[in-house]
Amino acid sequence: MKKALYILFFLFFTLLNASRACNCSILSTVTYQYQTADFVASVKILKNYKNTPESNEYYKSDIEIIELYKGKKVKRISVLGSNGNNMYNSCGTFINVGEIRLIFGNLEKDGSISTYLCTSYYKPLSVGYEDNKVAQKLRLLNAAAKNHRISVSNDAALYPYDFKQIYDPELANNYSIVKVKLDHEGKPLHIKCLTKEQQKLIKHYKTYFTNEVDWKGRLNRIKVKSGKGITLFFEINPYTNTKPNN
Repeated sequence: MKKALYILFFLFFTLLNASRACNCSILSTVTYQYQTADFVASVKILKNYKNTPESNEYYKSDIEIIELYKGKKVKRISVLGSNGNNMYNSCGTFINVGEIRLIFGNLEKDGSISTYLCTSYYKPLSVGYEDNKVAQKLRLLNAAAKNHRISVSNDAALYPYDFKQIYDPELANNYSIVKVKLDHEGKPLHIKCLTKEQQKLIKHYKTYFTNEVDWKGRLNRIKVKSGKGITLFFEINPYTNTKPNN
């Protein structure tokens, strides 16, 4: 109930501010961003270039790749934001020279990699980055999904909002990454945990993904080739420190 109210509040807040600000969804997990990106790496900004009429709302940045998790190595990225012009975009950002950021980038038609506010805010040197085990998650995904890319119209399609958490305060900070392979009709064929889990939790996941997920509703938000199956990765916090009401 508490989770449902939280999601409703977020959706209300998003609609209320849609015309005024860029909204980076709280449903957008590391795992979600990884599988919807063409390029994922922690990078150091070496040089920023001014916006030009050709680049319009984007400015270019020379980078040094510290750790590559997905895609091909590049020496330059395009960042949505203002560096020397008067244009404004609520999803724009500016990353200072010397800063280290985690970049989830999209491959553009000209072969360049682009990013913006919601796909470049993780800071690998911050305490929160380590606390949220971001690098650990990325290495797991790199081993299992480095060639995996999907297009999703709504990130709620890959958020386990109806998953019933298990009460266990000692494990409340744990996370799981679950790989689900579906056939062309949306029927689960294979369910596998990338993280090491107890058999009881694995069984819980298999029940959830097989019997409780509305795959038809979710797949309507994901671009799936006609007659083809699809593989999806879910990031889940299976435990909670909040006692159930009953």
